[in-house]
Amino acid sequence: MRPMRFALALALSLTPAAALAQNAPAARVAPAPATPAPTANAHQPSAFDAAIARGATAYHNRQFDAAATAFREAVSADARNALPHLYLGFVAQAQGVAATALGSFREAARIAQAQGDDANRARALAAIASLNETQGRWDDARNTWNEYATFADGHPDRTFAAVARARAEVIGRRSTLDTEYAPVRERIAERQRVNASGANQQPPPGTVAVPAPR
Repeated sequence: MRPMRFALALALSLTPAAALAQNAPAARVAPAPATPAPTANAHQPSAFDAAIARGATAYHNRQFDAAATAFREAVSADARNALPHLYLGFVAQAQGVAATALGSFREAARIAQAQGDDANRARALAAIASLNETQGRWDDARNTWNEYATFADGHPDRTFAAVARARAEVIGRRSTLDTEYAPVRERIAERQRVNASGANQQPPPGTVAVPAPR
């Protein structure tokens, strides 16, 4: 398989199904990570490629600790490549460690920006925004989608600004509804507190209510 096609298959296969659904623009606009530098023997993969391949295999076998170890080796082999940090984020996300995943995605975005790696920067921003959504951090999610959209305006061949703006709009509507329904939720909560205290209980028919002692 050619390096570019291998990278595309790996990038898509490493993304969890839920993340792919929410990160569709990022997955589609990043057909390949940065191509590793050629090695002395064209038939032998570089240390970076070998580590990425080991990590991918371990990830698919749900051996997440082994996958993380391999991707860290890839970081050591090429510290200027955002891809292993992105994959470390997906590993941490699969393990349910959101804070670690978010840190890895942010590091991937930082490196990609520094290296002019527009594809992986877009993927990292989408991953950050989607993770914030799953964690209920709506303001952070909307801000990151807006950042993605602004970045996409200058890189239309790598990104989908319309998708990011649609996500930001949906989150904005949700925030508006939350604000509008806050008084309703408070009234319901108050009614539940009153019911739980028994303050509004009525005596059975044919009985005389006895006042509570003061």
